[in-house]
This record gives sequence, structure tokens and C-alpha cells, in this order.
Amino acid sequence: MIKSAFAPVVAASIALLLGHAAVAGSEEVREAPKALRGVWKARSVSKDQGKTEDQIRPMTVATVSANKVKHPTGSTVNLDKVVVVRENGAGPLSLFKMSDGTVFAVTEKKTPGLFMMQVLGGSPMKETVRFGFAVEK
Repeated sequence: MIKSAFAPVVAASIALLLGHAAVAGSEEVREAPKALRGVWKARSVSKDQGKTEDQIRPMTVATVSANKVKHPTGSTVNLDKVVVVRENGAGPLSLFKMSDGTVFAVTEKKTPGLFMMQVLGGSPMKETVRFGFAVEK
């Protein structure tokens, strides 16, 4: 579950990712936003939905292009859908649905250039891990 100012719109936007009707405040786009394209270098990790956050040595968690995500293992998946949510005057939340069914929810942190990614999976969909990261171009 995503706990933020976006929460009401996020649930509906995840439904949009899964093929349901669009909702106010969200928009389906064709490609990953340009600000999120590049090598994602994690700097922190949380396995308890953000209650605790451990700093880590920077490590690559993904390489993102307009339409693909390459994992550090070398496997590449297509971006099936990207939904951008703009709500409550906050920075955008980008929801990525990959061809393998994985969903990333990405928001910009208060520090410019730093982002937070929540990896969502399962049924019902819930957060499995969270990373704080920067994008290297």
C-alpha cells in the first residue's frame, strides 16, 4: 500500500495500469519521463514500507530507457504502461508496469534529483521493497 498525499488517486491509477478506465489527476503516457531515464543508483533501502531506511553503498537497481527497463541481472523487460499522477500540487508520481507484471511507483523526494521507488507485486498488490535513488545520465 502506498501511503502519501497521492493515496486516493494511486489506487485508481493502478487500476488504470491494469486496463481499467482513466481517473482524474492521472495520465497515461507513451514513455518513461525523461527525468527518470538513465541508471538508477540506489542509496537507501527499506523492507518495511519506509518505517526504517538503511543507507547503502550506491548500487544499480535499474537502467531505464524510454520503453525498457534493464535489471542488474542483465534481463530486460518492456514498459507496458506508464501512468503519471499529479495531485495536491505535489511533484508527479510515475507508475511503471513492466511486461513481467512488476509495478514501480516512483516519486521525487524533497531533495531535487533524488527519487523514491516502491516495488509493488502480488495479489492484492502491495509494496515488497523501497529504494531511495538518484538517476545517472
